[in-house]
Amino acid sequence: MFLPISDAPNPKGIPFTTWTLIALNVAAFLLKYLELPAAARGALTPNEAVALASWLRREGNSDAALVLLRRVLQDNPRGRGPAEVHALAGFILLDDKRDATAAYQHLVTALELGPEPDTAAEIRRGLAAIEAQQKRHVGRIRSPRW
Repeated sequence: MFLPISDAPNPKGIPFTTWTLIALNVAAFLLKYLELPAAARGALTPNEAVALASWLRREGNSDAALVLLRRVLQDNPRGRGPAEVHALAGFILLDDKRDATAAYQHLVTALELGPEPDTAAEIRRGLAAIEAQQKRHVGRIRSPRW
């Protein structure tokens, strides 16, 4: 699941064996982390979880990234860090899973938690993309011209 199948070189030029060892270590860590009881799961800060989930997403493991983000949100539901976690979860759901409804909930929650200014701008662009996908655009109520 974490290893490439082709013989094509990876974009950063890391030797295949090194890349394989890194991927196996991350996979083993995730498996152990996700099995921990709730009291012991605070091993990752929200910022570390965002970095790890971003890497998982780049490697094509959006499902694992979502599981990790949801677990971190259970552990740390409030604050600036969870805003970034909600934002990344929203973008994974919107872009990778094509689930605009769930993405909208995460993105709105991220805005409510007060993310960094650049993240807030990205979130607003994501919400605008969701709004553009709507079949009906809600605007001003207009009276008929009779």
